[in-house]
Amino acid sequence: MKKFLFIFFTSVVCYTSSYAQEGIPVYFDYLADNYYLVYPSMAGIGEGGKIRLTARKQWFSVDEAPSLQTLSVNYRIPESDSGVGIIIFNDANGYHAQTGVKGTYAHH
Repeated sequence: MKKFLFIFFTSVVCYTSSYAQEGIPVYFDYLADNYYLVYPSMAGIGEGGKIRLTARKQWFSVDEAPSLQTLSVNYRIPESDSGVGIIIFNDANGYHAQTGVKGTYAHH
C-alpha cells in the first residue's frame, strides 16, 4: 500500500509541476521589461509590487488580426521570501481567442 501511495503521489506531483512554468501565449520580443508575465515564478522578485498593462495588435488594417492585452500585478509578501501575482489576459488571433485569469505564488 505504501508503494502505491508513493507512486500515486509522485505521479501527481510530476503531472502538476510540469505546467508550473507554462505562461500565456505572449510575444516575447515585446515584453522585455515584464519578466513576471513571461515567467510566472518571478512573482515578488523585486521590492514592493508592480502593476503592468500590455496591449499589442498586429496589422491594424486587417480584420481579426492577432492582438493581445494583459494586466499583470505581482507583489512581494512583506517579511518573507514569497510573492503573489495575478495575470488577466485577452488573446485573439483570427477564429481563435482566449480570455482568462491566472494566479501565482512563488517562494524565493
